[in-house]
Amino acid sequence: MDIDYFSQHISTCKQNPATLLRWLAGQGSAHLIEASRLQLDLLNKERARQVSPEHLSELAASCLIRAIDMLYSTDSKLHGKQKIDPDLERKVNQIRLTGIKYKPPKRSRKKQKLVVHFGALIKQLREEGLSWQDVARYLHKYHRYKVSVGYIQRLFSEIKKGTGKNDA
Repeated sequence: MDIDYFSQHISTCKQNPATLLRWLAGQGSAHLIEASRLQLDLLNKERARQVSPEHLSELAASCLIRAIDMLYSTDSKLHGKQKIDPDLERKVNQIRLTGIKYKPPKRSRKKQKLVVHFGALIKQLREEGLSWQDVARYLHKYHRYKVSVGYIQRLFSEIKKGTGKNDA
């Protein structure tokens, strides 16, 4: 590894590379994706200048550090009283919003257990003419599985319609 080549390319950064990497590690996935996108943009610009293949890894690492530095300086400007370009501020806020908005779908353990373990039994009991209340009592009495009548009814009506939300 050519440390001089790496140091030469990150000389414009205001922060220590280790500090920048620690800062990025504490950010959300939206910042990580944005840093990777910026790194690729910088790398493509640098590769247009005919970089030698033996310096490619140093170049990629320096582009990542420079991309993180750009994000870090933008983020610190947003928190400070320095003026910032409105377009850049809007872009950073959009990145933050996507990080906050995204929540992976929760898989309900109760729903999964109800469908997987007792689904066939519940269908059989309903075919025999038992009410939803009787089905709930049966599950509680013979399987020690307490579940509300409304939950069973809603879940199996969703399954019947084929619109099972958060399918287990």
